[in-house]
Amino acid sequence: KSSRARGSSVFEADADTVVRLDRTDKNYVVSLVMTKQKDAEEWEAPRIIKLRETHLDLKLTSLVAVRPKTYEEPARAVKATREEIAHIAAVIRDATLAILKEDRLKEWGTRALAEAVAMYNGVNLSSSQIRQKYLTLLREGDDTPLNSHYDPAKCKWRYHGE
Repeated sequence: KSSRARGSSVFEADADTVVRLDRTDKNYVVSLVMTKQKDAEEWEAPRIIKLRETHLDLKLTSLVAVRPKTYEEPARAVKATREEIAHIAAVIRDATLAILKEDRLKEWGTRALAEAVAMYNGVNLSSSQIRQKYLTLLREGDDTPLNSHYDPAKCKWRYHGE
């Protein structure tokens, strides 16, 4: 990765604002890093945007930028802070508890529960992120109210009351 844009340095020298976009692989979350700002303060931290695929016709697709929700996973190029991870985990915890409470007798496998949480209103993470990172984090933490709803002997989730 180069530290400057390709082409003549005149382009950057003439610009009032320069923003670098960092994207990991085919990830749809992009980090914007301001590298130059002429008449205003530069951003203290990178900004995050999400790319969403849109169909222009039956064969042609394009990416459009949308503002991510505050609880979405930041781009891999930007290390999530403990506070951000804690906030995301709290959203996942609340959604998981709500789903478990809806049918108190149902036993859920982790994959099925992660898929249900991913479709829950207000959650905008993939089921694999939820399963691999957040449900693991929440079931293994001694201080989380969610670990009491996981039975390691059965590898199943079920609501057991508060």
